[in-house]
Amino acid sequence: MSSLYITAPVGYVDQPDFYNAAIVGTSAASAEDLHHQLKSVESTIGRLHRERWREREIDVDIIIIEGLVVNTDTLTIPHPRMRERRFVLQPSADVAADLVDPVTGRTVAELLDVCPDTSSVLRLD
Repeated sequence: MSSLYITAPVGYVDQPDFYNAAIVGTSAASAEDLHHQLKSVESTIGRLHRERWREREIDVDIIIIEGLVVNTDTLTIPHPRMRERRFVLQPSADVAADLVDPVTGRTVAELLDVCPDTSSVLRLD
């Protein structure tokens, strides 16, 4: 697991800061099954559905599955906006800097180096 980060909101900015972290793990589940399992965890914790980019109790996303590209109506892997979000790339670089984005061929560290997002991403230690 990465460090915990406090980050400025993106999209709708008139809301509290967010907390972000990244984890690396393995699963025998398919990408779709894993996605359904994570959405079930969000529901169990009490996530409410609001307008896009609004505050949320929890948000668990699959960012990259090594070597896999998925494009369905309900799931896109790698996460379609990960390359433009420092709050995704910084924690991900803590735990998987050498992981390759199968779309661009760049590592997470390389994506972080060229990330156009300049919003605040503060490590909490």
